[in-house]
Amino acid sequence: MEPYKGLLDRKFDPDFESLLAPLADTLDGCVNCGTQVLGWLNRPTSSYGDLAVVMLFRHVVEMMDGIAVLVRAGCAEPTKLLLRSMLESGLGLKYICETKVSWEERTIAYQVCYAHERIRSYRRMDPSHQEGKHLKSVLEKDGLGQSIVAAQQDMSSQIENLERMLAKPEFAPVEAQYQSHRSKHPKWYSLNSGPNSVQELANHLGYQVWYEILYRYWSEETHAADAIGHITRGSDGNACIEGLRHPRNLQQSASLAMGLFLDIGQTVIDSFVPERRTEFAKWYVGGVRDVYLRVVSTEPILTIVK
Repeated sequence: MEPYKGLLDRKFDPDFESLLAPLADTLDGCVNCGTQVLGWLNRPTSSYGDLAVVMLFRHVVEMMDGIAVLVRAGCAEPTKLLLRSMLESGLGLKYICETKVSWEERTIAYQVCYAHERIRSYRRMDPSHQEGKHLKSVLEKDGLGQSIVAAQQDMSSQIENLERMLAKPEFAPVEAQYQSHRSKHPKWYSLNSGPNSVQELANHLGYQVWYEILYRYWSEETHAADAIGHITRGSDGNACIEGLRHPRNLQQSASLAMGLFLDIGQTVIDSFVPERRTEFAKWYVGGVRDVYLRVVSTEPILTIVK
């Protein structure tokens, strides 16, 4: 079946494609750089506490890669979901890198909270646990949930592995903070009297503007509450549905992604591999700066003609 004419056209005009290419190529360059940074972080001397840093930064790079793919395909709207996720990981990295005194405790806090979330997930998937029994009873009443019921299995060994990890001496102090926290399922950054929400975390780090743009301002769009906002007017003045892969906000998304990646990357390098600062700076000047400065300028690269 062919797509409905006027709602989706996957064949770009060559001129439009030539405008997208530099944006996507530069985003790809950021992804390439990110993989190099991950390689730098994966050192033989890495401590156990480095794991959260490596995996959070990997998430940043993966979101950046997805944004690059979407920009090359002219898909602006879906990038907002990835930007929000990228920001949250970036804030986590910023929080870890904020102080040399307690950074390792914060990385362990990330792992402790992750382990507890996995344990809850495993219990829901294990029919021998109360949570699993409850989920099974709910899913059996849902036709779409039958495949999930069939996937439930004994997860006791996975749960025991995580519980043994949490009992290790290096995890014990943070595990005690988790168990005594006033929230039943605390965020990792809220342990040891830390921020209680993403908004508080952003405010603490001085990233209020990023939070307002990527979380509050785009919240309705990313949660489908703004779906009706994609009604526009056609050339005849009548209301019509806006086509998929509309380029509106594409330049803004590319700008935010580049700026966020450069900021997070610089923080990680300064904190964990400062000997790579010169290499990172040379890459920026030679491979990103010109396009980035053009993208963040007030001059539009993409002009929408109605």
